[in-house]
Amino acid sequence: MHIIERIFLKDSLNSLASQKFKDFEVILISNFSFDLSNYTNLNVRQIITDGIIGNYIYLGIKNAGSDIIVFMDDDDIFLPEKLEFIYNEFSSKNIGYIHNNSLFFPVTLKMHLTGSWEENQILICHQFL
Repeated sequence: MHIIERIFLKDSLNSLASQKFKDFEVILISNFSFDLSNYTNLNVRQIITDGIIGNYIYLGIKNAGSDIIVFMDDDDIFLPEKLEFIYNEFSSKNIGYIHNNSLFFPVTLKMHLTGSWEENQILICHQFL
């Protein structure tokens, strides 16, 4: 992750905690310390450093313990099937790179969300499909 906006980071981590595929690690690279005590269900390591986005990407790749690397910015939310889809694509085909679709929605939408992550993702999908 590049320089992280704290207000979105919780949503990003919550979306990772909701993944159906569970065998993955999170390398959180930021320029500040973030309390990860609510994310004990994630295999997460935090690296605190200053630099530009290239340094962050380099550190993430260097510290990754897998051949499949997925980048996530602080303002990204992954749907629960994303990592499972990526793993299956790499496992079943001779490919080296995937770029998948994105849904974009305004920051103000967050103010209208209530309830669990699962309920909110359904709300988001219905508003944008």
